Amino acid sequence: MPTDEKTDDDNGSLPDDMDDIEDPHVGKGDAQNEELHKARLESYGDVHEQAWQAVLEEMEVLATDRKNDGWETHTVIAAHTDAVSKDMGQHDRFGLHHIVPNNHADVISDIYDESEFSEFLAYGKPIESFVFLVTEFIDPDRQRSIFVACSYDPTRGKGMVENGEEYGCLNTYFKTIDGTILGKFTHERWEPLVGKEPEEATEL
Repeated sequence: MPTDEKTDDDNGSLPDDMDDIEDPHVGKGDAQNEELHKARLESYGDVHEQAWQAVLEEMEVLATDRKNDGWETHTVIAAHTDAVSKDMGQHDRFGLHHIVPNNHADVISDIYDESEFSEFLAYGKPIESFVFLVTEFIDPDRQRSIFVACSYDPTRGKGMVENGEEYGCLNTYFKTIDGTILGKFTHERWEPLVGKEPEEATEL
């Protein structure tokens, strides 16, 4: 369920109108770092565009397969995803922060419940230094799944993997544009979120 807690650990601001954002590569950070980040994104060109389209197509296939098995399914496209570590701000959060656009926020606020969605599956891999990922959050008792598509730059949260190693878990946070936390999921087997098997995670 949504809370009134708001976060300021992201490194910049996003546009007010996020109803139809489909590109997760929203610029963040100080001016110099942001220019380097944009240049790096532009250098990947069609590779990232093709990878993002493949992620969206995979999410739809996965959701359709579940639905054909009689499950209730919902799909969410994260407008932006940050890899966050505890050393990035005055907070104790670490893991993936999904900013949920307005047209998908109701799925999280009205349907997602941390006590009911108790399992997850992750489908993704690193491509040209970004991680492209579909995460399925599963309510096994009611046969419901929420699929979230995202991509993120792991170099912007280098301490996240270290936090996962230290605490034995990573978290997924769902946030609105104004920073309100809509929900959280704790992943004890967190390595698939960074596109690695457990023994490979420290190499990211």
